[in-house]
Amino acid sequence: MHKYASPKFFYSLAGQLIPWIAALTAVLLLAGLYLGLFVAPADYQQGESYRIMFIHVPAAWMSMFIYMLMAGAGAVALVWNIKLAEIFANSCAPIGASFTFLALATGSLWGKPMWGTWWAWDARLTSELILFFLYIGYMALQASIDDPRRAARAAAILALVGVVNIPVIHFSVEYAAPAGVGEQDRHALDSPEHARPPAADGIRLYNLFCRRGAAAHAQRDPGARTPHHVGGRHAGVHQTMNWTEFFAMGGYSQYVWGSYGLAALILILNLYLPLRRRKTVRRLLREFLRLKEQTR
Repeated sequence: MHKYASPKFFYSLAGQLIPWIAALTAVLLLAGLYLGLFVAPADYQQGESYRIMFIHVPAAWMSMFIYMLMAGAGAVALVWNIKLAEIFANSCAPIGASFTFLALATGSLWGKPMWGTWWAWDARLTSELILFFLYIGYMALQASIDDPRRAARAAAILALVGVVNIPVIHFSVEYAAPAGVGEQDRHALDSPEHARPPAADGIRLYNLFCRRGAAAHAQRDPGARTPHHVGGRHAGVHQTMNWTEFFAMGGYSQYVWGSYGLAALILILNLYLPLRRRKTVRRLLREFLRLKEQTR
């Protein structure tokens, strides 16, 4: 197994796995879009705008998960001097930055109709913004040093220092008292009868996040959305598909479709740029081999 730490063997294995992983990704992506847009009912308070959370929450999770992978690979490269770990960490940075940007952007698109503002300088948003700057700083530091090995080591140290921000993001979301959520709701969420296993923490945070948005929205415009007149598909009520209502998204079309369009754009870029880079590397390799043959 240790032989796959060598780029020679790892690239061969990765080339064989890419078609299978791509097919599985496409199937899961289509299934997720179908469930999120067609099966899941509208929220009784937020209406169709809560569908943004199907993009926002996974993007936020991935932004932290990829950073931990990047920092872990950097630590491996520093301790064991494994070249493949440096390549892996370098590849994680732009992908993680794109997911962090997506989390920030979709959070703003959700916050505008729910909170009445695009941005709020609270601990959660600020710590996620710091994570985005860490990704940018990681890539800028690597680009500023000519020696690839020195650049990888310096960037790995920066990534390890930035790990302290990950628990800050997690605990600021879970324990920061959000505006519009009363103490009774917080105690109810934390009570033993509502205790959940760790795997359900994400659902718990999502519910708490939505409580804040719904409460703030109700305070700003008390009669705008009630359980009886939420636009679009009603929760728990099966209705015949109306494409006009579907694309209108209960009056939140610009926010919902803006979020999904941005997610599609970032997905395309994450697929296109590595393929373009791979073609460039292959072209340079062919030119190198051609020049080598001519010098013989």
